[in-house]
Amino acid sequence: MAGVITDHYIQQFGLHLSACGLWMGGVFVTVFFALSAYLFGEKWRNQDHKKFEVIPFLRKRVLRIYIPLWISLILVIAIEYFVMHQFDLETILFNFIGAGWAKPFGVGGHLWYITMMMLLYVAFILFSYFRIDKLPLWVWCLALGLITLLYVLFPPSFSTFSKAGPPVILWFASLLFYKVRKAITIVVKYKIISIVISLVVILTSLLLYVFVPDWHFAYKEWATLTTTLAGLLLFLVLLSLLDIKKEPDIIKNLSKISYEVYLMHLPLLPLVGSFVVNELLFLPLWLILIFAGAYCLNKMSEPLIKMFNNNGKS
Repeated sequence: MAGVITDHYIQQFGLHLSACGLWMGGVFVTVFFALSAYLFGEKWRNQDHKKFEVIPFLRKRVLRIYIPLWISLILVIAIEYFVMHQFDLETILFNFIGAGWAKPFGVGGHLWYITMMMLLYVAFILFSYFRIDKLPLWVWCLALGLITLLYVLFPPSFSTFSKAGPPVILWFASLLFYKVRKAITIVVKYKIISIVISLVVILTSLLLYVFVPDWHFAYKEWATLTTTLAGLLLFLVLLSLLDIKKEPDIIKNLSKISYEVYLMHLPLLPLVGSFVVNELLFLPLWLILIFAGAYCLNKMSEPLIKMFNNNGKS
């Protein structure tokens, strides 16, 4: 009987851990998007609000997105075959063109990110054409209220991440692109209040994921909203601890391999799990492999990106 009870708690612990992992994925992918919105907004301001040139901008972004993706797909396909015993040409093709949300790999469902990131790049171009940075911050608060109201009134319309995610992600991307300095000023001015609010949102979102069964499936719109806001608030609080006027090196260095870290983290999870049984060794080994793999992927991608960029200029 004791063994049955123990097995039950082990199983429950595993479910909670899995839910926690899903929550972390939602939060930190928001941090990746936030980092891009912040950096491009700063670039726009530093260039005296110069409009982004469409073709050069998209060429650089497409190369930056697709070359590391294509290289990483070699690893993803190998792990998919080794761990899942699957090899599906249709899935490979969909992910090759960046439509991973339509046909996800068993070990690489995170590649929906490609589509969302390309959508954001187009949004950044549009943002650079309009000086709505002069609008007060309360306009963004009102927009968030309207998005939330839509989620409340029409939940079936936002029943999947692909429906619930884009509105709120585009909202915070525009906030960071246009108003990040104002937002940071407020966070710094009311630091204690900002930290408390951030912790409440972050912990509420985490606890709902972990302790409400299938929360993220049954209430996709709210799960998306809470994890996105948690990631945004986490990013703003962390950014408030730095002097953003000096464009800290830590932000620049993180941005250089952040995409590669994202590409590598999920495929390596089942691979490490298939070899490492010891739970104490699992996490450090996984993290080491993620950053080592991201570094290698970045070093392989950079020369190709530079080569194609130079060819495009000539």
